[in-house]
Amino acid sequence: MTLLEKLLSKGYFPKEAIPSFSTEKYASAIINGYDILPPLFRGGKFISKCAIHNISRKGTLRRKLGIPNPVNFFRLSEAITENWYDIHECVSKSSISLTTPDTNSNGNRAFNAKQSLNELPDIHAKLRSKYKYILKTDISRFYHSIYTHSIAWTYHTKGVAKTNRSNGLFGNVLDKHLQDSQDGQTIGIPIGPDTSLIIAESLLSNIDLRLSEKGINNGLRYIDDYFLGFNTIGQAESALTTMQELLNEYELALNPLKTEIIQLPIEFEPLAISELRAFSFRDTIGGQKSDIIHYFNMAFKAAKDLPTESILKYAVSRTFEVNVASENYSVFESMILQCVTADSSTLKYTVNQIIKYKRLGYVQNVEGISHVLNQSAINESSLGHGNEVAYCLWLYLILGIQIPEVVVKNVVPMRDPFVAILLCDCKQKKLMNFMPDFSIYEEMMVMEELLGDMWIFVYEMLAKGWFQPFSDQNPIRQNECFRFLVNAGVFFYDEQLSLTIMAESPIDYDGSVEGFSG
Repeated sequence: MTLLEKLLSKGYFPKEAIPSFSTEKYASAIINGYDILPPLFRGGKFISKCAIHNISRKGTLRRKLGIPNPVNFFRLSEAITENWYDIHECVSKSSISLTTPDTNSNGNRAFNAKQSLNELPDIHAKLRSKYKYILKTDISRFYHSIYTHSIAWTYHTKGVAKTNRSNGLFGNVLDKHLQDSQDGQTIGIPIGPDTSLIIAESLLSNIDLRLSEKGINNGLRYIDDYFLGFNTIGQAESALTTMQELLNEYELALNPLKTEIIQLPIEFEPLAISELRAFSFRDTIGGQKSDIIHYFNMAFKAAKDLPTESILKYAVSRTFEVNVASENYSVFESMILQCVTADSSTLKYTVNQIIKYKRLGYVQNVEGISHVLNQSAINESSLGHGNEVAYCLWLYLILGIQIPEVVVKNVVPMRDPFVAILLCDCKQKKLMNFMPDFSIYEEMMVMEELLGDMWIFVYEMLAKGWFQPFSDQNPIRQNECFRFLVNAGVFFYDEQLSLTIMAESPIDYDGSVEGFSG
């Protein structure tokens, strides 16, 4: 598989997207028709907006994921591919980065990090064994703060890039493609695509190199999280000043709330997570039932004591490796549903568990699950929490649960393309015993929205024929690039997958549930 095909098929949609969303057909159409692509794919004015899908972060914070329009993403991916030799040389400069993109990766992404999150404890242990102080910091709103013009500075130096703004410098080309994919904005790059990982790592590799030249190379960086070791507090304070000065050159800043100089020793992670990880479940039916109750009692107490830590998320994901006996499934299901009620960020992992036991043929409390889904969908939609609502709709589809009208009325106003597509699939599968008011969706079937933040929804609905154009003209037929995609049979959503989807190990698709908090 070529680098371009990897980026288009595995590096486009964020890894947090519901499994039924994929860009494989898009990649196949582009690669197979590479020599006959419509001219607009490569040149001409094409300014659009990224689709937005937000997910939970540690504590109560949210992260906005950005999904560029397919025309803009192709342009950016092709430019990266054509200049990969120079980009790879830049991105490989750092001696402390653990997230240098691995081009030989055969995983689920176009690039995997050089080291995975589950290797961090060993690496941290080695670092801490050598030093008395650790400077811990990260960059404030890193992806959202990157100045797109600084991309050219990264690859060609600031002096050269400021005097030469032509397309002769590929950094200027990348800058322009990113601006065009974000309605002309020059601040921030999308979170989610692997193209952004490449650009972010290139920029920080330059920072790391500059730090090394000043004798600061005793530590590690994971994305934009720095952990640097020193023998005196004075050395750590000096390094902190140097880091800020270097970041200022790229118009970036350290996060003051996450910057501290730590005197060792300190714990690696909250003890509660260590205890949950080490917890052993017995094989006997009675013993396992007692252990399930004890385990979640520990998790609930820890979640109350440590509200800023993702305790319940870890607790649910950790039990995936446990094969719960059918006799104990009822109490287990109640426990994980209680986790959802207490912390909606556990929805993704709870849905995965319910899929696992549905495929095993276990008797499930559909009424109880439905109650939790209804309440969660209403609460989360009122807060605009796209990922949580998407997982509620995903489970409605998998279990074939009827959706109450009050849930639909609350979800429809959300401006999230993944949510909108899933909700429309629920209607297609007759999971609504009423006629929903989708007039908001009907009015989106216009060219302006195809270039806006609902582009995935508009394309998918028109391509599948679930909606008709709002005016006399069909937007995906008017535009030569989208016309090419629909004629090639490209869809971004597989409506059949909900019938056959199997559970996946949570470690495979989200390393953040490993529990190590640094």
